[in-house]
Amino acid sequence: MATWSEFERQVPAMAARGRGLFFQYGPGAGFLATVGADGCPRIHPVSPVVHEGGLYTFILPGSPRLRDLERDGRFALHAPGPDDVDDEFYVTGRAHRVEDSSLAERLFVARRASGVVPSLDAASPLFELSLERALLATYTSRGQPDSWPPRYDKWHDLAPAESHSARRPAATSSDVDAVSWEEFAQLEPELAAAGRGVIRQFGIGLGYLGTVRPDGGPRLHPFCPTFSGDRLYGLILPESPKCKDMLRDPRVAIHAVQGPSRDEFCVAGIAVPINDRAMENQVRASAMADGMTSTEDEQLFEFLIDRAMLAAYTPGPVAAWPPLYAKWRAGSLARRG
Repeated sequence: MATWSEFERQVPAMAARGRGLFFQYGPGAGFLATVGADGCPRIHPVSPVVHEGGLYTFILPGSPRLRDLERDGRFALHAPGPDDVDDEFYVTGRAHRVEDSSLAERLFVARRASGVVPSLDAASPLFELSLERALLATYTSRGQPDSWPPRYDKWHDLAPAESHSARRPAATSSDVDAVSWEEFAQLEPELAAAGRGVIRQFGIGLGYLGTVRPDGGPRLHPFCPTFSGDRLYGLILPESPKCKDMLRDPRVAIHAVQGPSRDEFCVAGIAVPINDRAMENQVRASAMADGMTSTEDEQLFEFLIDRAMLAAYTPGPVAAWPPLYAKWRAGSLARRG
């Protein structure tokens, strides 16, 4: 595992571009994937900080992501996409809790001074993110014939990796009590309507997809979830790591991209491969009507929902904390608070 400064020394141009994407809006912004106690991926927006040669993030006390990292430090962190191009920056590694209280205090003061929403306090745990792998995807243009594939720059730390937690067995569809989006909407119409609105707030569906790597760690990918016939789908390139992940282990998490309202919506469940040409054509037509492009050879998956959460923030120049939460789990009543 390498520190951020070691990563910078090895691949300075890649690190500079990646840092630029994390801090393109001023305060650091990214999406963090962790692994839950049941082996399922979980996705969270975070505000990373680069300070004194390290990459850090504060974690909300008592949050699921804190429990995840304290049990299994493996993570994946993805910078949000820029407004003008589709460039991506992604790192994986292991998170370690920082015990140096003076460092935590300095970072907390710097974080609050940067204008980050004050959802944390000075007692919030600080984690350093040590890096094992990084990927930078650079695109030439948006929506043009030559925009795919991007140029990929990849980095892998050559130092011996720490031993990982024991890998959990891959799940099967029978292991998870999940329903289609249509059934979810029938059970919880208001929550489903609000969630669909967050996913499609920019017209096209935009979100992050969390999958499970072969070693049981989390992987994170931006993608375009598609609604067709009141069901939720994804058209995934067959050679991509996320496609291979879902064919091997169907457990997934989806987190909508945050927009101006900062509202969050996420679901977790399973991805079911659909090998039906007529259904594939129907979903592809829905996706292209939304503005997506297609290579015509994608693998179709339907996403079945096990649990959902909406975090609605009070409108204003600064999103008030805490938001109003609405939660649902298959087979249970919604819990709001």
